[in-house]
Parts: sequence; structure tokens; C-alpha cells
Amino acid sequence: MRGRPRKPQVTPGRKLWVDADTCPAPIMGIMFRIADRQRMTLTLVASESQQWPNSSYIRSVVIPVGISTPAQRITEMLGSGDLVITRDSALAQQVIIKQAVALHPNGELHSRLSAEQSAKPVAADNKGKSDTIHQRDQLIFTSQVEKVLAIVPPPPVASLSAV
Repeated sequence: MRGRPRKPQVTPGRKLWVDADTCPAPIMGIMFRIADRQRMTLTLVASESQQWPNSSYIRSVVIPVGISTPAQRITEMLGSGDLVITRDSALAQQVIIKQAVALHPNGELHSRLSAEQSAKPVAADNKGKSDTIHQRDQLIFTSQVEKVLAIVPPPPVASLSAV
């Protein structure tokens, strides 16, 4: 049967979030590939417009200066079991409180203790964004994301029952 091509199905439940103002380009590239492979929604949240590949799974949210911050918006939209990529320890603490997972672009999991000890947002003028990431570090990051997605169960999907 011919007709319009079917839109790819998004895996329900868990979502991926990137604090894109501070995320290095190679790490975002890894997240783009994971979102496509896992068929998961990936949202880039930033104070500036971001470029991303054409994909049904990737979207971008731009937060105008003075309205809110990317960290605040991620916290508002985040769900239990979601994965957030961020360098911002204050955001990581909020992510953990909401029973989601916070991962640093270097591949280290943020923990409640580490987030509380260094609860300082990343300065806007020095975003700490470096696009120089060694191949070994990219492999470590990819491995860590895959472990998190395999270990942390997605939130239950509400079942539809006949009324």
C-alpha cells in the first residue's frame, strides 16, 4: 500500500535533555546518534539557537535572556527517569531531586553529594564549552550513556484500558 511515509515512532517514557549552552559539539553529536538509534526524544535547551541534524527525535528550545534560564526550563520539563547532560552542578542537583539522571559531558554521573558540594551554575560568560574532546573521552561518554539507558528503567507508561 502506498501513501505518505510513516513518521518514525518515538519510544515513550524517558527523554534526553542537553544543557546545550555548555555542551561540547562532539558530545552533542553523540547524543544525536543515540536519540536516533534509541528513538528517544532529545531536547537541546539553550539561550541561543542551536543547529542539529534533521531528525524526528531532536528538537530545540531557546530561552530568551531574562525570561528564564536553560537550567530552569529543563527542571520544569524534566520527568522521572530522564537523562540530562549538563556541566551545571545546581541543575544536576535539581535533576537528582526529580528522580532523573544527570551526566557530565566528561561521562561522570553527578551524584547528590557532588551536586551539593559544588552547587554553582556555570557562568554565562565562560561557559566552559570546549569542542576539543579526545576520542577516548568520547568513547567513555558514549559507554556511560548506554549504561545509564540500560540500567535505569524508564518510567511506566500508562496503559489504556477499555472503558
